[in-house]
Amino acid sequence: MNEFIKKSTCNVLASLKVDGMMRYLNRTKLMVVMYHGVTRNRYDPPVWTQLPEEIFLAQMKYIKSHYNILPLSSFISFLRSGKDLPDRSALITFDDGLRNNYSVAFPILKRLTIPATIFLTTNFIDTERIFWFDELLFLIRQKVKQNEKIVDEIMANFGSRYRNDVWNAYFYMVNKMKRMSEDERNIIMDQLRDNMKMDSGLMLDDFGLMKWDHILEMERSGIIDFGAHTANHRILANISEELWDEEMKEPRATLSKILGKDIVSFCFPNGIPEVDFNERHIDYLRACGYICAFTTEASLYSPGKVDPFRIGRIPAGNDLTSHMAFFKLACAGL
Repeated sequence: MNEFIKKSTCNVLASLKVDGMMRYLNRTKLMVVMYHGVTRNRYDPPVWTQLPEEIFLAQMKYIKSHYNILPLSSFISFLRSGKDLPDRSALITFDDGLRNNYSVAFPILKRLTIPATIFLTTNFIDTERIFWFDELLFLIRQKVKQNEKIVDEIMANFGSRYRNDVWNAYFYMVNKMKRMSEDERNIIMDQLRDNMKMDSGLMLDDFGLMKWDHILEMERSGIIDFGAHTANHRILANISEELWDEEMKEPRATLSKILGKDIVSFCFPNGIPEVDFNERHIDYLRACGYICAFTTEASLYSPGKVDPFRIGRIPAGNDLTSHMAFFKLACAGL
């Protein structure tokens, strides 16, 4: 089904108020939305993790008018007490701790008094580093513009048919490279970086991570909670047990000390159940003192029926997932 048909179908279902019916049927479930960045910049092709500011604003107004948006701290209190959540409860979450969470999303959340949660990648905070998968997109875009052969050569080694199709080349490469060892991935990234100059300022505006000063200001506002998203954004299933302390235990200790409160929520990088994490990782998180964890599975959460370390979330990115009719239906659980 192509995107036009999907959008048309969603528009018809939304016009028939199917989202309202589903919202009522799923009223006892928790709806969690997953964001990454919110931007004022325009990218061609669009970057999935960078949602335009005006779309984010429209989504926040919609959620506020149809759901009871909880702070993460309130949700954790409900988990600990075993009490029922209010009907149509919702959480707003952001992965990674990107700088534009502070510069673009935070002012909107303050203006609308909407609580939200940001899961932080602790070793990237207060640095000029960006994630390899974000840098990869810039490198591919720039190399294609320069008509250089390196992308073709790497793609050929991957057995891919994509060449100058920037988005599909990126999508294909990033999913292959996620499953590589860090050493293998670094070799490819170094090949792409060779003799390459990029505008790091533009990258840092949207893809750089926040400063601790930003985080502390948001914490003081009373509407932003924080959780852990590992130290280095390593996919847990890809690393040895020797690194578990660094990626799961230490971020909780770091955040709890800096923020002056017990941090008990975790968010899995990449987050696909049984692919990126498994029950052994969940057992370790429990042993570390966490209370809950969030995945990237597109589902609503049923308290008491689903493990609180497997909470699904509704993705909202710069693609069909943020077409308003699609978004309404997805949030409602369709």
